[in-house]
Amino acid sequence: MSRLTCSLLLIPTPVFVCLLILFLPLLRLLARTRMYEFPPRELFVAEANIGDVAPENRTQVVQPLVGAEDTFDVAVSVWLARTVEEQEYIFDSEDWDDAGRSLSAEQLVGPDAAANMTVWEKSLVLMTHRNFLDGYHDAISSEKVVFSDAVFRDVRMSDTNLHAEVPLQIPTEIFHEMQGNNNVLRASFVVIPKSPLLPYYKHFTSWYPHDFFRPQLKSFPFPLNSTEHTYHRPIEQAFDSFGFTIPMVEYHSVAPICLSDDTSEIANHPHVITRTHLRMVRETRLFNASLYTGLHESLQSTACGHYPESEAWHVTRCHERRYIHNVNYETRLWFALPSGDGNETTREESAYAPFMDVLQSSAGPRDVVPVPINRETCAEAVRSSQETMNITWRLSFGTLSPRRFLLSDLDILPSQRSDHTDSDFSRAMKQETTELFGVVYGHRHGPESSAGFRLLRFTISLISNSLLFFLACIYWFTRPTSAFISIPGTLLIVSGELCACVFGIYYILTQSTGKDPGVDVSFIVYSLIGNLPSTILILRAISPLKLAWTFTGPRIRWVKRTHQERASARLDAGWLWRVSLFAALTLVYWAFDFQHTYIFEPALFARNENDTTGRLSDNAATVADALIITGTVSQLALNHRSGVFAGRYRVAQILALLSELLKQISAVPQPGTQRSTLSLSYAELVWNAVLVVGAWQACVMSSRIPEDDGMDE
Repeated sequence: MSRLTCSLLLIPTPVFVCLLILFLPLLRLLARTRMYEFPPRELFVAEANIGDVAPENRTQVVQPLVGAEDTFDVAVSVWLARTVEEQEYIFDSEDWDDAGRSLSAEQLVGPDAAANMTVWEKSLVLMTHRNFLDGYHDAISSEKVVFSDAVFRDVRMSDTNLHAEVPLQIPTEIFHEMQGNNNVLRASFVVIPKSPLLPYYKHFTSWYPHDFFRPQLKSFPFPLNSTEHTYHRPIEQAFDSFGFTIPMVEYHSVAPICLSDDTSEIANHPHVITRTHLRMVRETRLFNASLYTGLHESLQSTACGHYPESEAWHVTRCHERRYIHNVNYETRLWFALPSGDGNETTREESAYAPFMDVLQSSAGPRDVVPVPINRETCAEAVRSSQETMNITWRLSFGTLSPRRFLLSDLDILPSQRSDHTDSDFSRAMKQETTELFGVVYGHRHGPESSAGFRLLRFTISLISNSLLFFLACIYWFTRPTSAFISIPGTLLIVSGELCACVFGIYYILTQSTGKDPGVDVSFIVYSLIGNLPSTILILRAISPLKLAWTFTGPRIRWVKRTHQERASARLDAGWLWRVSLFAALTLVYWAFDFQHTYIFEPALFARNENDTTGRLSDNAATVADALIITGTVSQLALNHRSGVFAGRYRVAQILALLSELLKQISAVPQPGTQRSTLSLSYAELVWNAVLVVGAWQACVMSSRIPEDDGMDE
């Protein structure tokens, strides 16, 4: 068995150990939450669908309100807080009392349904409708509806990657009055099922307390500005019970407009979120009725902080809505269906509501737009304010399995929001990061988004770089001799990598704003781990100093060079051509700015011409590239003279080339690809040429070290 094969067999061990260390906290979390079998398997029954259950046994199961073949609509509404003047007008208006109150029972439910009603039932319909109008009147006295309609229609559980755009015109006057309130502009979402059970609706139970006030979720009439006055059916209250609302406003710092002595940033400026991703759990299995009842009642008693020993509940707890806690236990609907035996008796069936919420990290920095108002007192500030704000709200919808929904619910992505201090390049990088994680969470930012391809490239690059790191460590750890290794070239490569590492850390430390300390520390740790182990192993392999263990402890001794090592050193002799090549590369890179001269230019550039630290880092990168290329060429030249491929594993050389080629292919303009940061510079082209030569040598040369004749100095 060749040395290459033996070394490759050693790869799984360190890889497995590292992966185990990295994923041990996640494994513990999975074990504690039983995420691998969520919801609990004992909750389900053996039957696949409700049709497999005998009618007389259907009280023993809870079926989904939205089955695999059922359709539903997603109602979306946008609410804006009223100004003080608008609220006074609403209170003084007398037209509202006449709107909708004069409708008869026949107009509300239709003449056919009203004909089969008793007088008491008609009175109940009118009372329920007027009670709803009273509550709706109280709600719209403080808010007005900007938009309300079914954005996604006839959706199925199998549908994913649905997209819609909603144009909104938002008055900005209220943002002058209300500061720091996220709900000054909010959105609400309600699932409207089209189940065949709906005509037999009886009542529902919800996890919300009966006396808990919830904001309105749909306009009346619905859709907004509809000319039809429809009856607000009791079942719509059940639909609202598993709907939800989210704020559409965030507050971030902005740069001041007025030029005064105090030029500090302005905090708490309102920004509108223009992207929202709706996600629904793809749950259509049958639940065991007795177990579901216990879980539903447990959620009712604890979700809003309403514990048995206390009659108080807390509003904040009622807004903490997560799938890992609520699952599909929020709302249970009851239906009275005909028994089918020819009599007028009915049988009772129940259904659980679907669970839908939003992905909190779906919006990137480009999806958060500042409100065009200014509270500063100068002419420039007055001119910058606008009375209305026109935005395009981008909505998307998708369904996820329970386990993948839990993964996205962890939301491990750090906040990618930015402020006025971030450059356009930094915003673009944060936006790309948001889109990449969105693919992991089941969210595509657009029908033609290339985030999936970029995620694949990123994953392959991460795996290949990890393999290259482990292969390098194994190669130098198991290297028995420095024969056929260009020691001057290896020292140049190590110097270049350390130079790039040191100046990279220096740039991070000098440019850090302290907003994302975790990201800065992660970059520093990653840089050190990626360079120090391989550097130590390389110096250990090429150094004549060896560490020996004796009875008295470790000792360092000088090892004489073998005949092969002396012969290899003679083939690799000469520093003049290396110095000349290094000087030529440095001069050409600096004169023609190879680091920033592109074959395929990025849409945004990371370098700032006025950034002194950035220019220093560019010069350091030029020196590091020249050192690494000179050292690599030295090793390739020795390989050519000796006929033995050395310096790294052959498979590692080919893998390095393929990884770079994939990176450069990604920089080629493609339809639907956002080329904000991808590029191909002349410096990368030169490095790819060196990798091609190395890959050719790896294919045609042997890496087997000839046996030494044993002649020592």
